[in-house]
Amino acid sequence: GDLRILCNIDWYQSPLHIDPNAADYSEAQSLIEAGPEMRDQALPSCWWKLKATVEQVWAEMQVPGPVMDSAKAILFHAVTAQSYAQLLEYASKMLDYRAMTVSLVRRVELREEVWVDVHSCHAICVTDPRLGALDDHLRHLNDLTKSLTVDMEEWRTRFGRWFWSEARAASIISTLGTKEQAAAQQEAVPAFVWSGKEYSSKMGHDISILLSSDPASNLVKQRIVAARFAANDPLWGQAPPMWYDQDVAKVGITQLKRNPGPKVVKPLGPPKPKLIGYKKWAVPPPSGPPPIRQPATPR
Repeated sequence: GDLRILCNIDWYQSPLHIDPNAADYSEAQSLIEAGPEMRDQALPSCWWKLKATVEQVWAEMQVPGPVMDSAKAILFHAVTAQSYAQLLEYASKMLDYRAMTVSLVRRVELREEVWVDVHSCHAICVTDPRLGALDDHLRHLNDLTKSLTVDMEEWRTRFGRWFWSEARAASIISTLGTKEQAAAQQEAVPAFVWSGKEYSSKMGHDISILLSSDPASNLVKQRIVAARFAANDPLWGQAPPMWYDQDVAKVGITQLKRNPGPKVVKPLGPPKPKLIGYKKWAVPPPSGPPPIRQPATPR
């Protein structure tokens, strides 16, 4: 966990978090929509505008130095129609990366506020209107948790090279022992970090805190326990496949609890004697000839 925190960008109090509207990329968006076709006299000015846009996004998104140096060698070597087409494609991806990151930052900030509202909720009776607000907050918290889990996985897969510091990770791993290096390699992956915590793991921990906490109001505790949280799903911690549906999974689990399946047949032991009559047990016949009955002695 520490390696993910040290080698990824912490978006809390980052320039993108403090003021996501500080930069204006409308002109670059117009160039991207126009495409690579243009008159020769307009090529240099458009090329330099796109170059400035890419460098501005690099600075705002804190892209690692080695990643920028590698891109500069390919994109900035000459003002040509071919390099301009490459710049258009690259700038389009960078702006997509920025837009998705802004969306994640805003939803994470909103989720933190909702979680605080749920955790600090108090109610004194069943007609307390705060219980209705609590139900809304619980649903909103669950929806945000589900959407953030899926989108963070997509964001990490698509854009991880632009916020993951591979050089720093390699430097840290090289200082570890042989056994520690294998475990560190498992943690050496891109992740969304918020306020010093890997946020996908934090979302699951937040739900555990709510379920295990002891609020001042028993009514609040009952509503929290009865709520449905995505963190309790079987596929929590990874992006669910396209066929997975939470409601279908809940129904399946309920059916399995009601009908667990055929009972296990116990192995048979030694055969028991058969019951003859009402209260007499069968006795094996004596070996040898039958006994001779003696005549009764007269009195």
